[in-house]
Amino acid sequence: MKIEYFGHSCFVCETKAGTRFMFDPFNEKVGYPLPSVPVDVVFTSHDHFDHNAVNVVKGNPKVFKDAGKFEFKDLSIEGHIFNHDDNAGKERGKVVAFKITADGVSLAHMGDLGEVPSKGSLKPYESLDLLLIPVGGFYTIGPDEVLKIVDMINPKQIVPMHYKLTGNEFPIKTLNEFLAAWKYGVNRINSCKYEITPGNKEKELVVMKAVFEK
Repeated sequence: MKIEYFGHSCFVCETKAGTRFMFDPFNEKVGYPLPSVPVDVVFTSHDHFDHNAVNVVKGNPKVFKDAGKFEFKDLSIEGHIFNHDDNAGKERGKVVAFKITADGVSLAHMGDLGEVPSKGSLKPYESLDLLLIPVGGFYTIGPDEVLKIVDMINPKQIVPMHYKLTGNEFPIKTLNEFLAAWKYGVNRINSCKYEITPGNKEKELVVMKAVFEK
């Protein structure tokens, strides 16, 4: 399965069968070039402008935004509800984290996760091939919380997201601030594209570039 990073929390994946799906498209307020590309499916973790801008996406995609178990073409989909803050969702509400299985690999996009969930609630996410997780703090979990979650579910590879890049004015941490706290291996691929493959790696951080980074 191929994956491409568009910045913030937005990724586009493509399966071997050609199914294209996007996570969390954003609008112009984020400050990055818009993810205006055609896809078959869009997953939105919650209804904030930097995660639910389906109108900028090309084509006529099917939209998933609710928890549950679903099938779409060659995708097996699970959505689970978590809190957008560490106060039981009372400050920012809820988010849906989506787990996708296809091409013999599993990946999960944690949306604007704002808490360290219980180990029991994270059980569906154990031993993922790829975990997409926010690291910038303030609106979401930060470096310390990320490490706690990674240690609970043991993903093979982790891609950080929702950190500050040039053009964004959110009060969130930069990637380097997160990397200063990271304690496992780092694979800097110097590209906005990556291919997810099954393997025996454990807790390797894959640092991708956004499509607009030089």
